[in-house]
Amino acid sequence: QVKLAPVTPSSNPASLQPAETFETAKPSQDEIASVGLPPHSEEAEEGVLACCLLDPTECIHAAMARCIPESFYDLRRRTLWNCLVAMSEAHQPVDSITVQARLRATGALGDAGGIEYVFGLQDKIPSASNLPEYLKIIREKLLLRKLMALCSTTTTARHGTSSTPDEIINQFEEEALRIRDTQVQERPNKEVMVEFIASLQAEMSGTSPTRIHTGIYEFDKRFTGYKRGNMVVIAARPSMGKTGYMLEMARNMARARKIGVFSLEMVHEELIGRLVSAEAGINLDPRNLRYIQEGNDTESFQRITQASAVVSKLPIHIVDKSGMSIQQIRAHARRWVRKHGIEVIMVDYMQLVTGSSKRARDDRRLEIAEISKGCKEMAKELNIVVIVLSQLNRSVEQRGESSRPRMADIREAGEIEQDADWIQFLWSKIPLDEQKDAQNPEIVVSVAKNRNGPTGDVQLRFRKDCGRFECMTLDGCEEEERPRHKN
Repeated sequence: QVKLAPVTPSSNPASLQPAETFETAKPSQDEIASVGLPPHSEEAEEGVLACCLLDPTECIHAAMARCIPESFYDLRRRTLWNCLVAMSEAHQPVDSITVQARLRATGALGDAGGIEYVFGLQDKIPSASNLPEYLKIIREKLLLRKLMALCSTTTTARHGTSSTPDEIINQFEEEALRIRDTQVQERPNKEVMVEFIASLQAEMSGTSPTRIHTGIYEFDKRFTGYKRGNMVVIAARPSMGKTGYMLEMARNMARARKIGVFSLEMVHEELIGRLVSAEAGINLDPRNLRYIQEGNDTESFQRITQASAVVSKLPIHIVDKSGMSIQQIRAHARRWVRKHGIEVIMVDYMQLVTGSSKRARDDRRLEIAEISKGCKEMAKELNIVVIVLSQLNRSVEQRGESSRPRMADIREAGEIEQDADWIQFLWSKIPLDEQKDAQNPEIVVSVAKNRNGPTGDVQLRFRKDCGRFECMTLDGCEEEERPRHKN
């Protein structure tokens, strides 16, 4: 006789569940992420649309200021959003009935989820008061989707492309910043007016945080320094002291600001030597150093030692890599600003910077245009002052060494002239070798362009032995006693 074994429950837990548990349930956000769907919030997207249907007069325009069609991941909700925007711009009344009627007329009712979905949206929320929070959520999800797409594009770009790793990284940084800055922010006039009045008061008292003085007294007295976001071009023929003038500003500014210098011509050690020489006011030529040592000039030695200690503490960051591209400079500047809070970037000099795109590298005019535009965009993007040195054409010498430079004398001048907020020339009314004091010639700083202020000349004396620029006159003040503008 065969006995039948009793029926025992299956070891599968699912067999123990009631039948209704097998109904399809909505996946959670974690489950969505686990199957690879891009980040999105169904509840927040429906919340925005429901607010627009409940209070179209207030909510549609508020949402339009912060939403784009891509903000809605689901095709149904994107179709509904486009319908709401179109009806609002056409000044048509908006509610569930008029919306479904328009969707039906345009043949988009099916894409919007059908009548039941449209009429059911208003029941999703109790009121339209939480619209700002819904908008914040869908914006965050949109940024995450864009960032994921950018990462995917960047990964694909490394295959079958001639771009270098540095170029790919720089492009990624630029696109990532562009994604972050796409949000449109509207500020009320009253709020902006308060800041405007505060900036006027700061300008009158000389304590404006957006105004950066050069530390060259006569220049700051006449032109009140540079403003954040400015691109400053300083141009001259060779041996007129461009680098010395740049380092004079860097040394002065660094007493209150943080400075970054890209030197594509001189090495780091040479720049440090020039800074120490200017700070000490002593020529550091090897012959002079031997004279100081052999003559037991303890005073000069002490000044050099003290100057070295001062320069070592100045917040001046220097990169001396030659052949840098404008993309590399911008990428490094972003890191400097994030890590060190750099407020002024100096580039020595523009004609030694290379373009980033192959098309620009094949055409010198396009290359200079890309470099000039990149410097201006860097100033605006990072809210800093960018000072760029540039060479002048030989046309100045053809007119005579003592002739005043013109903006057309800048090499590849067209784009530079357009992008720059300031254009300054260093030149001499009397040829340097004909001046009575050839070691301390008179140099004119001519401001030929100042987008938001006056133009004109400032007369300086260039101490070639130590690379310092000093004012010609100040009511008989000696240079050491001359007051400096505080940043």
